[in-house]
Amino acid sequence: MYTLPPFFSKAGRLLIFALLEVVCVILVTNNGVMQRYVIPKKVRQMQSGLWITKSNIGSYFALSSINDSLARENASLMQRARMLEQKISLMENMSSFDSTFIQQHLQDNFNFQSAKVIRNSMSSLHNYIILDKGSKDGIKENMGVITPCGVVGIVRAVSENCSFVLSFLNSSQTFSAKIGQSGAFGPLKWSGGSILKAYLYEIPQHISFEQGDTVYTSGFSSFYPADIPVGTVEKWDVKDGSHKEVEVNLLQDFSRLDYALVVSNSRMEEIDSLLVKVPQVN
Repeated sequence: MYTLPPFFSKAGRLLIFALLEVVCVILVTNNGVMQRYVIPKKVRQMQSGLWITKSNIGSYFALSSINDSLARENASLMQRARMLEQKISLMENMSSFDSTFIQQHLQDNFNFQSAKVIRNSMSSLHNYIILDKGSKDGIKENMGVITPCGVVGIVRAVSENCSFVLSFLNSSQTFSAKIGQSGAFGPLKWSGGSILKAYLYEIPQHISFEQGDTVYTSGFSSFYPADIPVGTVEKWDVKDGSHKEVEVNLLQDFSRLDYALVVSNSRMEEIDSLLVKVPQVN
């Protein structure tokens, strides 16, 4: 039986069609003045779109390293801010001083190290957080964990590469906090429910403050530095006729906790050794 040459088959016809299309585009581009500029322009626009898409994809995957860099910078800025605060405080409270005295007192005993949150529990009364820094990074048990917006928790266990943090969103966690300019302090505690609410207890009834006043760390804990803003006053009630119980809106939203600062206190061992020596009073 007579068969058609290969180029008359279906695949052959498609190949011939494609070749003719390419030839037509070349002829039109070379011989038409308008086409000579329009077609290359369209091609360049397509190339530009591809390059932009490629750049955007690259930028997206670079966000992780950018966030790490910002977290480290934030830790450094907090350290410098505390140094400046100490210097201002010294200058405001001393009528005369020499440079040697100032330098001795500017050696802040708190240091900060950024860490990424890799797990964050928020659904129980005993929540925890896991950070991506461990013993090889100098993290130890009983170090405080904070952000510029508040207290996060305390390191309770450490492996080589990770740290287990007992979250502030834990019914067993409290720390000393004070209300704004009044200086009145008491224990601040999360009691379950909303992750954006906590309660400040044992504020004397005669202390005056307003809704919206800022609540800070008091500095009476060896875990956390003083004057870190943690929340704002929402409302309060008088308990037992002598103390106020204050509802506090937390500044740190734990559902958006990506990075934290681990706080090391160079004087913690000295403070702990003194507490051990104090005789127990029955």
